[in-house]
Amino acid sequence: MNNAALNKTQPYLIITCGLTGTGKSTIINEVAKEKRFTLLASDKIRKQLVGISPEEHRYEEFDKGIYSKELTEKTYLHIIEEGKKIIIEGKTVVLDACFPKKWQRQKALDAAKEVNAKFLCIEFICPEEVVKDRLKKRFDSKEGISDGRWEIYCAQKESFEKVDDFPSNFHLIIDTSKPIEESKRKIIERLES
Repeated sequence: MNNAALNKTQPYLIITCGLTGTGKSTIINEVAKEKRFTLLASDKIRKQLVGISPEEHRYEEFDKGIYSKELTEKTYLHIIEEGKKIIIEGKTVVLDACFPKKWQRQKALDAAKEVNAKFLCIEFICPEEVVKDRLKKRFDSKEGISDGRWEIYCAQKESFEKVDDFPSNFHLIIDTSKPIEESKRKIIERLES
């Protein structure tokens, strides 16, 4: 089933969830490309909201600067509102963000209900040693738009609220230490079931 077939029935509002460096963006970008879903990345939107280029790095402390609680709240509310607009057009949307707090995930679920979309929270997990290696490579290369680093991962882990707020039909866990193709297939199969 392709995205057009999915969209003719009922579009999805899909959120990614998980700590920085767990591979959310890598895998969900692949899924979005293959299925022709619209993808909204919180890293890009956050930087647009403060008027800087998405490629400009701001290596700030956890909960400081452009990563303050106030701007984080604004970013999540904005990405959810933009997602609703896309769903109203009849398209499936993916909100690529950490969604570490229950209130953020609940807002996304409420938005899906509001625009009559199916909802799926994809939680990405990964062994810490793999995350640490990925984050070091990302930082050293300065590639991508994410400012995530090991110290951010550790701080996020302390404040991350467990994903136990949804029934199993709204929640899928993906272990990103597995091959990307396997993770992609698992997500697509879930969306098409």
